[in-house]
Amino acid sequence: GAAAFLKLLYPSWTPGQIAAALMVSATAVVRTSDGAALAGSFEFGSGRIQLQKAGRPGISISPAPGEFVAKQSHLWDVNYPSLHLPVMPGVMTVRRTIQNLENVQKTWAITAYMPSPDVSIIVPSTIVLPPGGSASFDSQRTRSSAVCAKACVNFSRPSSFEATKITVVESFGSFK
Repeated sequence: GAAAFLKLLYPSWTPGQIAAALMVSATAVVRTSDGAALAGSFEFGSGRIQLQKAGRPGISISPAPGEFVAKQSHLWDVNYPSLHLPVMPGVMTVRRTIQNLENVQKTWAITAYMPSPDVSIIVPSTIVLPPGGSASFDSQRTRSSAVCAKACVNFSRPSSFEATKITVVESFGSFK
């Protein structure tokens, strides 16, 4: 239903842009099914849908058509608002391209949230997006152990808030 609503609002959006809007606008504060505790990293995905925010996300981080197939041996390089890093512990640099969905230049602040002391993420402090255009940035993830962890890279500006959730996990086999 939420995706159909966004397609009605924005008929030119691709399926990737619709998925990105739902993901980057979701709230990460999700409780377990009994409501007794906060959900764990792998229980809430990108979070709970915030349809009002998804209808005006400001930015999109979405893959090009065919990108999942073309990069199937290195999915961490797919321009997607979520990230699975199979080669850990270690250091990995990943590039993301962000599209400005508005017709005015926007500057977004970028911050990283790492609840685990085993995870470190280095990102630029800001990114400037031209009207209706896009810009890319590199982020470097470092893991000191091979324990599953979750981290977020947040994009914010005074009038809205977007977050792309980044999951960092150890390798469970060869990804060649």
